[in-house]
Amino acid sequence: MKQYLEVLTSVMPANAEIKNVPNSGVARYEISWPLEDEIRKHKRSKIIDLTFSRELTDDISGLSDKDKRAAFIKISAIISAKLNNFDQNHNQPNGSPMEKWEITNQFLIES
Repeated sequence: MKQYLEVLTSVMPANAEIKNVPNSGVARYEISWPLEDEIRKHKRSKIIDLTFSRELTDDISGLSDKDKRAAFIKISAIISAKLNNFDQNHNQPNGSPMEKWEITNQFLIES
């Protein structure tokens, strides 16, 4: 699962907090980062609840090293594209709303 965390670290904002969600049975992470807000000094972005599907992780584990590298490049591009369309702001007064993202092997087939 180290490679999935490396992908997230490389594409998320530098100040993002990336938390592994243990005991979920899949590679799952919750990601958020501080926002600049004059009124709410400690406001954070919406939380991205990102899951790499079991099918994806199983498929990748069976690939050659060269194909794994190619798959992780595609995954990085997919997450970057999603992040470019992500509205990090919210008006929830307490805490942060959560947006679920699931990266499946279908993304690798389509890209």
